[in-house]
Amino acid sequence: MTVTKLAFENFKDFREFPEDILSEIVREGERKLDAQLSTANAVDQRALAVLGFQITLAIAVLGGLASFVSQPKFDRVLVSLGLLVLVGLACAAGFAYLSVLPKLFRYPGNRPDSWFVEDWHLPPNSRKASKLSLARSEQCYCLYSAIYDNSEIMDDNAKLLRTSMEVMVITILFSSICFASYMSFVLLR
Repeated sequence: MTVTKLAFENFKDFREFPEDILSEIVREGERKLDAQLSTANAVDQRALAVLGFQITLAIAVLGGLASFVSQPKFDRVLVSLGLLVLVGLACAAGFAYLSVLPKLFRYPGNRPDSWFVEDWHLPPNSRKASKLSLARSEQCYCLYSAIYDNSEIMDDNAKLLRTSMEVMVITILFSSICFASYMSFVLLR
């Protein structure tokens, strides 16, 4: 993500908003976090499906190679090509696997101990001086920070899954071209 994370100082003016506006900002922030969680779960499911497909394909190639080399006479070029496909699929599966590893994702809600005014970014002079609008402005920043951090994680996972799929497609296309070229050479000899 190219956006720089804002500091709490950017949210100080939120303390001046009426409580109903702050409540709406918090409500929308929590909805955004919920949407991020739903999206991240869907992307993880898709990544696991891609990973399963890649592993299944690699096992099929490995089985074909084992069958091929068990013959008394086998073509070393085709075995080498099969090993190349196996390595490419293993790399692709590795990227997909990295994209679904557990991350420090942030969720909606708060722990009760997070409400101690001493831990606020700009604590009031005393607990009695605290107001709901001050707490809501703190919560706005916490929500912003969680949304930002989740976006970073989701962007990184998307790059890993995209790389996985690109490696798989390139491996299949390259090996198909090599196989077709080799077979043309063998048949035209």
